[in-house]
Amino acid sequence: MVFAIYFFVSWLTTFIFVLMPKKLSFIENSFIYLFTLVISMNWSWFVYQEWGLIKLTTKPMFYTAFIINRSIAVPLIIVITMNLILFSPSVGRTILYLVASASLLLLLASGGIYFHITKYLQWNAALDFTYFLILNSIGYLCVRFLRFMEKKEVHGH
Repeated sequence: MVFAIYFFVSWLTTFIFVLMPKKLSFIENSFIYLFTLVISMNWSWFVYQEWGLIKLTTKPMFYTAFIINRSIAVPLIIVITMNLILFSPSVGRTILYLVASASLLLLLASGGIYFHITKYLQWNAALDFTYFLILNSIGYLCVRFLRFMEKKEVHGH
């Protein structure tokens, strides 16, 4: 059941991303996805394996659900958020999108706790929320950086 839930969430996230109007180009979306994926993978390696702050399940299907969430849903939610931010007319709405994205990612992480995929040892939901806000902020900085580099290339400065 856990695998089915996380598979469905990842599938739904992919479906939403494919159908939504996008402000970012294919290259920008790909860069943000891959950059977020690398950060997410490395961060989870440190938090789960190296530092032992969160215990991860050893059940194969539960572990696969974790991998699907970490490798598909989390980066795609960040990419979707970055596309929505570029449509937002105000700073307030941008902040709302960032907080909503971090909250959705926290809900997925809380599902991991509820379904015994993960167990907090020296970690808590506030730290997860902070991590997700930082991950969203890194995604936003990627957008700004890519746009800056694109503008620099066009104007030749």
